[in-house]
Amino acid sequence: MRDRELDAILIVGGVNLSYFSGFAGLERSMARAMLYLCPRVGEPVLIAHTFRKHLIEAHSWVSQFRYFNRLSQAPVETLQQTLREWGLERGRIGMELGFESQIQLPQLEFERLRAGLGAFTLIDVAEDIWRIRYIRSSAELERQDTAAKLVTTVIGEVFSHAREGMRQGDLAHFIQERFLYHRAPANYALISAGRDHYDFCGAWSPDYRFQRGDMVWVDIGAQSGGYCAAFSRAGVVGGASAQQRATAQAVYDATIRGVSAVRPGARLADIATLCSSALDAIDAPVTTNIATLGTRFGHGMGLEFVEPPHVATYDATVLTSGMVVAIEPGIATPYGRFHFRELAVVTDDGHRLLPGPSPELATLPTS
Repeated sequence: MRDRELDAILIVGGVNLSYFSGFAGLERSMARAMLYLCPRVGEPVLIAHTFRKHLIEAHSWVSQFRYFNRLSQAPVETLQQTLREWGLERGRIGMELGFESQIQLPQLEFERLRAGLGAFTLIDVAEDIWRIRYIRSSAELERQDTAAKLVTTVIGEVFSHAREGMRQGDLAHFIQERFLYHRAPANYALISAGRDHYDFCGAWSPDYRFQRGDMVWVDIGAQSGGYCAAFSRAGVVGGASAQQRATAQAVYDATIRGVSAVRPGARLADIATLCSSALDAIDAPVTTNIATLGTRFGHGMGLEFVEPPHVATYDATVLTSGMVVAIEPGIATPYGRFHFRELAVVTDDGHRLLPGPSPELATLPTS
């Protein structure tokens, strides 16, 4: 705030409000807005609907609260009163207005809030906030490690359970059951299996039954303490062919080539170029270049499964110790979907990987 000459920062809903306030109970409905207001001098304030009073006061490290009692309206008057209490009648307020920011207000209510701050100049600080979010503390990394171990366990259980003749929908239900068993309800699972589905990320074909020779590719993620980890791995019903093993090894080598470049001072654009050249050199009948389709070879992961920055040739972000990036070049072919995500933590002298499953193609039982 000093560097940007800001009098305060205002965050309206979303995971960044959770990050700065310590309150994880995100309001998905737009009926009850929640604002985090942090002055340059003084204590931050949470402005929330009265319905959230007990939860917020029990679970946020913020000690100052202001409440309003109208639904479906931005608490403009409460915000104005709080600013006046701080002696601010005008000045510069930082808000997430650009980049990949989200403001959890209906358009007209945001316009009303902006009009209510007419005496203030609003400054976009979205990229500044993300730069703060990029760097993980040891406590944050510990949570991501725990999430990674959990996903690794579930993927092992998946490949022990999947077999010839099983319906894809039944495997999806099994994954959800395992996460509930491990007390991790915040999760996701994508499955692609069978020749007609390898080009699709998580093609939902619940009645499709796995056949001998099918690759069963899964992309599974979970949270621990609010922090995310996710891996993609695959198995083959009856065991992988020589062609499937060779392509899997080549794609994983391309992944590790990108991972090996992760270190402080490295540019994500350069890592993307490395991954791209390694992927292009693979001798395989590619039906879809997954990285080209997604226009990146990885991304950040933290409070959400997909966050900035992008491992892409157009992203000039320079890596710093404490960042976590997913490296995931991938291709689809007529005989499988080859995509192996690894999560790399930037350390002071290079990187380390979050604990993940083996990249070897699992052998799934036949009937």
